[in-house]
Amino acid sequence: MLYEPPLYYVTIEETFDVIKRAHIATGHGGRDRMIKELQRKYANITTKALELFKSLCEECQKKRKRPMTKGVMLRPILSKEFASRGQVDLIDMQSMPRSNFKWIVMYQDHLTKFCIHRPLHTKRATEVAFQLVDIFLLMGAPAVMWNV
Repeated sequence: MLYEPPLYYVTIEETFDVIKRAHIATGHGGRDRMIKELQRKYANITTKALELFKSLCEECQKKRKRPMTKGVMLRPILSKEFASRGQVDLIDMQSMPRSNFKWIVMYQDHLTKFCIHRPLHTKRATEVAFQLVDIFLLMGAPAVMWNV
């Protein structure tokens, strides 16, 4: 017969101390690690109690206070020369057209933030390319270009 250690029921008064010991024993581990630790010995500690304890743990809060970097660049892109990097954007002005111009092509130099805007009748590739060539002849073509 396989020996299984007895499971204990924790009183309300002891719940905090038991969870704290398990939390520290798991190295400020998450909910699942604490559940695994506590299920060896205790039968009535709820997941909700563990989540509440973890959300109030000061050490875990310090670890969690790192800035959220999802989708944000950590290091800025540095340009060393004028016209080495550029950014192109098409601005939709169809709701407020000026004569036949319904779009604006905006080109921005990365180093100086200098912008050049050109009106467009349509956003067809030929018209956009024509305006970009004109801008590049004025400023110089960038080595790297991206679209927003």
